[in-house]
Amino acid sequence: MDKAIAIAEALGTTLDDLCGTQNLISVDKSEKVPLNAYFIMLIELAKLSCSNLGIEDGYAEQPYSYVRLSITDDIFVSFFESWIKIYNLAQEKTITHEMAEEWIKGALQKYEKYTIEDGVVKDQSFEEFEEIDGLDELPF
Repeated sequence: MDKAIAIAEALGTTLDDLCGTQNLISVDKSEKVPLNAYFIMLIELAKLSCSNLGIEDGYAEQPYSYVRLSITDDIFVSFFESWIKIYNLAQEKTITHEMAEEWIKGALQKYEKYTIEDGVVKDQSFEEFEEIDGLDELPF
């Protein structure tokens, strides 16, 4: 995050403007989001110990190269499995974009208890118990 802030400061802008955070939760493809926002997200995701980012060469049916990001963390997989379903429903107009965005906001709140430390997803709700004095000295 410090690097992203430094980039924004060097460019004379804010992190919100640089990343276009107002539009990051939208499922509407017509909205404009700065390309830098995607680059920053890919860079951060590539830092995860459970991720693999690479450039893949195409093959006969797809002769172009592409960026491949794989993340094996169960929390990421669970979120994106659900998000893909909501995204597809919105694209098919089964639900409105507003309904999809409300789902995204709710899902993001659910995952607020998680942080990334040293490239690993950590559940912060369990850290409260680690700070209790005498927890290591239980009588049983």
